[in-house]
Amino acid sequence: MQHLNNGKAPGIDNIRAELRKADIDFATIKVKEIIDRVLREEIAPGKWRKGLIVKLPKKGNLKD
Repeated sequence: MQHLNNGKAPGIDNIRAELRKADIDFATIKVKEIIDRVLREEIAPGKWRKGLIVKLPKKGNLKD
C-alpha cells in the first residue's frame, strides 16, 4: 500500500489511495481479514467479479 500514488483517480471501488494510506496498519489488517475469509470459504464477493477496462490511446488521432 505504501507504493500507491497520491492524487490519482480512484478505482472501481471509489476509494482513493490517500484514504487507504491514512492508516496503513488498520487497512492492512482489514484487507488480510477479507482475503483470509475468501480463502477459507472459497467464495469470492460478487463485486470482485466485476472489472473495468479502459483503452488509453497513445498515438495517432485521439478522436478515433
